[in-house]
Amino acid sequence: MHRARAIVAVLATTLMFAGRVAWADEEAAAPKGWIVLSMARDTGCGTAQIVLRRVGSGSSGAQLGYTAMTFLTGTRHQFAPGKDGYVIASQFPAGSYEIINFRLEYSASKTTFSSRKNFSVRFEAKPNEVTYLGEFLATAVMLKGFLGLKNVDEPYFIVSDEQERDVAIAGRRPSCAHRASPTRKS
Repeated sequence: MHRARAIVAVLATTLMFAGRVAWADEEAAAPKGWIVLSMARDTGCGTAQIVLRRVGSGSSGAQLGYTAMTFLTGTRHQFAPGKDGYVIASQFPAGSYEIINFRLEYSASKTTFSSRKNFSVRFEAKPNEVTYLGEFLATAVMLKGFLGLKNVDEPYFIVSDEQERDVAIAGRRPSCAHRASPTRKS
């Protein structure tokens, strides 16, 4: 009896992992589209990210943006005097996605900001196309400095259209060279 339970447990575990592997293989084989955005800053924001997920997935989502360690793997661009950041180009399976939250972290004050509740800004990633989401400028209303130290009062994003610049920068990467023409988020 004990041996029968062990065999059933091993069989159930094997089928569970086989199902996950099959699902991962389907995801890997699915047509993909590119999602391009830029994440910029004009204050001391050390981490700026948006969180997106496939519509209806219920997952916690993928974070796109930069952290204090992004300089190790990405190229920081000077977009304008006092404004720098990163262009992010990520490949995702084609489908409907939504931006559900954000994360802004100011390391000087050791403060992290995000939305209390998830929200939904939907967009479509189409096969073999670029979906441009915009430039997300992480900025803030700053409190008056105390002993020369400034602190964040109200952080927020300003979203603007820098598609020509961002898609051109993303297109210089060998991994993005084969992409099709961009489409704007609707």
